Amino acid sequence: MVTAIGLSLISVGVNSFGGGIQLLTKDGIGTREVTIVAVSLGLGYGLGSTANVLSMLPSWFGYIFGGSGIVPAAICAIILNIALKKEPADR
Repeated sequence: MVTAIGLSLISVGVNSFGGGIQLLTKDGIGTREVTIVAVSLGLGYGLGSTANVLSMLPSWFGYIFGGSGIVPAAICAIILNIALKKEPADR
C-alpha cells in the first residue's frame, strides 16, 4: 500500500514537473534534478494535504513536520541532493 502511494506521488511529480520546467530552462534538466524535485514535491504535498499522516509518530515529530509540507520537502530535497551523484560534465 505504501509503495503504491509513493510510486503514484513520484509519477505525478515527474509528469507535472518534468514537462513544464523543461520548457523554461535553456540547458534542460537531467533525470537527477527531476527526481529530486518530484520526490520532494510529492512528499511535501502528501504530508501537507493529509492531516492524520503524522498521528502514529511521536509528538515531537509532529511539532517539527506537522501542519505544512514545506519542511519535509526541503529536508528531502537536501538529502537527495547530497545522496544522488551528479553526472560528470561533458568536456
